[in-house]
Amino acid sequence: MAHVTASSEETAAIASVLARGIAYPREPRLRYETEWREIDSRDKALQRLAESRRMRLGYLDAFPDQPHRETFRELSERGLEYFGPLNASGLAHEVGHHEQFREAFRQAQAAHA
Repeated sequence: MAHVTASSEETAAIASVLARGIAYPREPRLRYETEWREIDSRDKALQRLAESRRMRLGYLDAFPDQPHRETFRELSERGLEYFGPLNASGLAHEVGHHEQFREAFRQAQAAHA
C-alpha cells in the first residue's frame, strides 16, 4: 500500500503538470513513500488510503478545463517499452497492483476467520 499510494500520488502530481502543457523530465522524482512498517493496523491503512485519495483528487483539481493530452513525460527506453508514452491520463501502475490488494485482503480475512 505504501508503494502504490506513493506511486499514484507522484503520477497525479506529474499529470497535473503535463495537463498544463509542460513537459516533465525523468528527474526529479516527485514522491515520498511512507515506511510500510508504519501501516500496521486497519485504521492506519484506511487513514493512508484516505490521505492519498485526498492528495490525488487535489492534483486532478489542478487540471485545466482542456488538458494538453499531447504533452508526454520523458521516460527511459525501458520505461517507454514497459508503460508506453505517458501523458496526463496514466495511472496504470496502481491498476497493476489491484490483484495484489485483493489477495492481501483475502489473506487477512482468512487469518481472522
